[in-house]
This record gives sequence, structure tokens and C-alpha cells, in this order.
Amino acid sequence: MDALPDFDPAPLLALREATDADTARDIIGIFAGDAPPSLAALRAALAAGDAEGVRKAAHRMKGAAGTIGLMRAQDCCLRIEQAAKQGDLGVVPQLVGELQGSVDRGLAQAQTAPL
Repeated sequence: MDALPDFDPAPLLALREATDADTARDIIGIFAGDAPPSLAALRAALAAGDAEGVRKAAHRMKGAAGTIGLMRAQDCCLRIEQAAKQGDLGVVPQLVGELQGSVDRGLAQAQTAPL
């Protein structure tokens, strides 16, 4: 999993080709605005021991992260989602920390990527 980059420009470039550069930039901005409350919801569900809430929060972030090329974040979300499905919330705090870091690093790269 360490082999996954925080940011892969290919999905973002495909988005630009399907729409345009301004729309791609807008989608990055939407993700950047949605990430903090999404991570807070994930943490709140975890603190409440709500495996289904954790799963849903991770699932929502997973697709959005992949759309803009945040590959490591997408993978973290997948692993959180799978752990929550299995009721294994014990591994989730570490994964949430990894997710936070990968979102921060990946967004910084996506926001400066040439489109």
C-alpha cells in the first residue's frame, strides 16, 4: 500500500478531458471543502462505536478521492470501509490518521497540478 501515490494526475486529467479545466478545479475545491467535515463525521462515528456510520463515511470519501486522483486516500477509505463492515473498529484509528495525512498531501498536489 505504500506503493500507492498520494496523488495520481491521471484521474484528474480524465476529468478535465470529460469536462474542462475549470470544472476539474471546482471539483478539487469541493473535495477540499468537504474533506474536513467528512473526516469529522468519520471520527465521530468511530468515537460512538458506530461501525455502519464509519463505513458510510469512508464510502462517501472513497469515490470522491478517486475522482480527483487521491489514490492513497481512496485506498485508506476502502480499508476503513472493509474493517467497519467486519466490525473491526480497532484498526480504524490508525487508518484515519493515515487517511488524514494522505488527504492533506494529495490535495496539496492536486491543487497545484497543471490542468
